[in-house]
Amino acid sequence: MCAAEVRFGEADLTTCDREPIHIPGSIQPHGVLLVVDRQAHRVEQVAGDTVRLLGRSAASILEQSITLLLDDDASEFITTQMAAPAAFVAPIVRLGVRTRE
Repeated sequence: MCAAEVRFGEADLTTCDREPIHIPGSIQPHGVLLVVDRQAHRVEQVAGDTVRLLGRSAASILEQSITLLLDDDASEFITTQMAAPAAFVAPIVRLGVRTRE
């Protein structure tokens, strides 16, 4: 085995710069991106298949308050993260988010 060969389960970060980006500027089909105003907690931008994953069109989500759009668990989690005193809030990843009925 040569030194450059990588075994299953081992990362070889030296090849990342040559890895093709398949669809730049898109959201993976199993996700939705919500850009939320930190102070007002309103959705400012949306990307992804919101109809399939959240049961609502992107247009109906825009300008909605997170607390009115998402269930209590998800909205509380997100608003708590955005209340951090840091100047920058890292992207928040949350799996299994449910909207209000």
